[in-house]
Amino acid sequence: MEPIEGNFQVVKLAENQYDVLFFAEEKILKAFSKTYPESIFIENSKFGKPLIAIPNFETKNLVNLFINYWIEAFQNPDKACKTCPTVNEFLTAVEKSRQPL
Repeated sequence: MEPIEGNFQVVKLAENQYDVLFFAEEKILKAFSKTYPESIFIENSKFGKPLIAIPNFETKNLVNLFINYWIEAFQNPDKACKTCPTVNEFLTAVEKSRQPL
């Protein structure tokens, strides 16, 4: 599978309250939102492009773990965690979205 393009931004809302913004092409965002139902898909963001907000991280360390986990999976999907249901669900959704109609 080809690498997945996307980037993450961290938003600190208050002490011990962080959200993560995820920017990517729309089909990747939709696959991610299926994997994380608590995420919020924003089609018309103030950034001029769609994004997903993943809310409610309690520490900067948890945010960093989450982001690093996904960056590794995006960079080399074929070597991503094979036993992790979340990664497998997301990568399957991405593969389906990349199939020609």
